[in-house]
Amino acid sequence: MQIFLKKKYVFFIFSLFFHNLCGQGTILVKSIQRADSLFTQKQYGEALEIYEYLLQRKQRASPQTLLKMAFITEGLNDYPKTLYYLSLYYYLEGDYRILPKMDRIAQEYKLKGYEYTDLTLLQAFYYRYVTWFYVLGISVSVFFFLFLHFRFLRSKTLKNTFFVIFFMFLGVYLGITYLMQAPKQVIIAKPNSYLMKAPSAGSEVYKIVEAGHRLVWKSTQDTWLEVLWDNQPCYIKRSDVFLLDF
Repeated sequence: MQIFLKKKYVFFIFSLFFHNLCGQGTILVKSIQRADSLFTQKQYGEALEIYEYLLQRKQRASPQTLLKMAFITEGLNDYPKTLYYLSLYYYLEGDYRILPKMDRIAQEYKLKGYEYTDLTLLQAFYYRYVTWFYVLGISVSVFFFLFLHFRFLRSKTLKNTFFVIFFMFLGVYLGITYLMQAPKQVIIAKPNSYLMKAPSAGSEVYKIVEAGHRLVWKSTQDTWLEVLWDNQPCYIKRSDVFLLDF
């Protein structure tokens, strides 16, 4: 009897959890549909409020939603947010066609951190096909171990050549993965933001900068982020930036 009651209790908890999960999913879909409808009706301000709320809640958004948010904020002349949403879109989709637009905005407002190079274009290609890249790595590894297994069953011996070839492939694969990873970055969200020489409000001011600059983010110390300005380490408040952490 006790076992039966325990099973019923577990089933009830699971059903309740599944029901809540489905309910949240339904609310989320309806919110997105509502925002998309407002966007279509050109009620951009209301649509943006919903999009931003969903982005903060989910910590992610679809590529189409990010482009809509960038479109709205560009129309509002809120270029830091425009660059933020375009950066998120770029690292989500690997769409190199967005880079010239970001570069144009950066040049217009004299912003640092948006230069794109051959490596940037390679990273765009990598991010676009990253899923297939992972599939390739897993497939080759599985094939190799199956090959070794059947080879060993047949001959009871394995040549070192097989291992050399596999580890060469693994080294190249991991090397490409490492090189293609973009560094963590931040976009300065507020005008007249303070870059400090140490992670403290009482520290000496290194520089006062405008919103929109994109900086490499090295580490975190409490409410301070260590960033690079002209390759020099300095610190900025977490509340003064948009995070680009992939």
